[in-house]
Amino acid sequence: MYSWLNTPQCRSPRSNFRRSHLPRRLLLEHLEDRTLLAGGIFEYPLPSPAARPFGIVTASDNNLWFTEEAANKIARYNAVTNVFTEFPLPAPNRFPDEIVQGSDGNLWFTEANNSRIGRMTTSGMLTGEFPQGGLGGTPEGIAAGPDGKLWFILFISNSVSKIARMTTTGAITAADEFTVPTAGSGVGQISRGPAGDNNLWFPEFNASANKIGRINATTGVINEFPVPTASSGPDFIAPGPDGRMWFTEEMSNKIARITTAGVITASDEGSAGSSPARTATFGSPKRSATK
Repeated sequence: MYSWLNTPQCRSPRSNFRRSHLPRRLLLEHLEDRTLLAGGIFEYPLPSPAARPFGIVTASDNNLWFTEEAANKIARYNAVTNVFTEFPLPAPNRFPDEIVQGSDGNLWFTEANNSRIGRMTTSGMLTGEFPQGGLGGTPEGIAAGPDGKLWFILFISNSVSKIARMTTTGAITAADEFTVPTAGSGVGQISRGPAGDNNLWFPEFNASANKIGRINATTGVINEFPVPTASSGPDFIAPGPDGRMWFTEEMSNKIARITTAGVITASDEGSAGSSPARTATFGSPKRSATK
């Protein structure tokens, strides 16, 4: 059985800590403006007592959708009615992880212990669990690309990370797999670029890499851009309102930005802070959050 505690992780030892010590309540500090303006962070207890929520996304149905790793469910939260609805996956120990809404309007999520990508409608109907076309590896981060496809990270081994794409019908071939050039890069998350950018972006966490990667959605060409601060631990990335990509540097306690041309300067890295980990899309209901 898959275990986050005994499976090697390429990013860093903190991956095991994060997954084994997640809280049992979902922190929704980005839920609505009045929550932030009031200066409060509210906790919403989940129906399943040990669900271990992980990925979360705001969907077009105005609900929050999130994965419950330990409960083996996909869940929906309606902020107006304050109602949670959970949808169990058909087989145990799927370990649903990251989640995103695709161009087809469905919710797509990675199944870390099943090596598949799941698809669910906004009514909660599971309509597919798609294999990775024999590519192997464990799916991690997932994003909806500018080409209408789903892009996701494949953890192959401590030395190999790959990026793959899948159509919204679940089709994938060997031509849809791209190897990250830097060995042992520690890629775990991927994000679509700003409006008008035909790329997807991913941080390379490990000290041997310490880069921000960019893959062109049309050609599959990967470029890598070193982060000025050594061993900074770039971890999560999101598009900003200024047309740049913003990312967290977990090990140097900073957030930083990079232009779509791949330019990062020392002035683009903020001051040391508290150890940021996750970013959410700016200018949307999902406000920046750390975890």
